[in-house]
Amino acid sequence: MSIINCSACGKRISSKAKVCSHCGAAQRGARDEEVERAAAIVRRNKIRGLQMQSYAAMLLFLAGIILWYLGYMEGDNLRAHVSRGVLAVGVIWYLVNRVRMVMVKRQ
Repeated sequence: MSIINCSACGKRISSKAKVCSHCGAAQRGARDEEVERAAAIVRRNKIRGLQMQSYAAMLLFLAGIILWYLGYMEGDNLRAHVSRGVLAVGVIWYLVNRVRMVMVKRQ
């Protein structure tokens, strides 16, 4: 057994692997069910990554809510602009990630 580079993504995989564990590309001699299983694993990993980004976006949104509750959004100073920006970025980032997750699940 040796380590080779995947012909599709270029990442390092085992020479005995039928499909790439990173991108799901079929290597020589792969059966259809192996290719489908690898594609499902890649899709699941994408969804997990998007979920982690959604959690980070929710934390950013909650930080904006906490800043708003503490009164940092009042006035026209730098803290008010930063707290509004944190809140807006958190909401937008979360919504974009939810749309991306729906698109990945439909594939």
